[in-house]
Amino acid sequence: MSTEPFFSDVLTGVGRRNSLSRFEGLPAGDLDAPQKQLLLALVEEYVRNADADASERHLDAIQRAGLEQLHFSWRGPTNDVRSPFYYRVHGPRLIIEFAVQEPNHVHTIMRDPQNDYGMDWLGQHYEEHAYSGR
Repeated sequence: MSTEPFFSDVLTGVGRRNSLSRFEGLPAGDLDAPQKQLLLALVEEYVRNADADASERHLDAIQRAGLEQLHFSWRGPTNDVRSPFYYRVHGPRLIIEFAVQEPNHVHTIMRDPQNDYGMDWLGQHYEEHAYSGR
């Protein structure tokens, strides 16, 4: 558990590719076997929401990158179920974020940082090609 303030929203999103440039939290390699099983169950809960073939490919990519590379980060209290909280599962092929903004209002996201929708494609195009109208 972190003593830093929790986040009131997810940090990732379109155009915010570098918002999670480093892993933080407890590395999966430091977890005992039952804790690793819980972490994998959480990962599967998110990933298996996709089409069966796509989810199997993504789970395989996460495992090839190494489950021990995943990190779990928690922000917020652990003794008050009504308080806002935030958690993140982050590794080379996975980012999961879950943020409780207020009771009954949550934001969550799951993405693959190496197959990412969050890239600023227009900005990258401008960087790669001279554009005089800018």
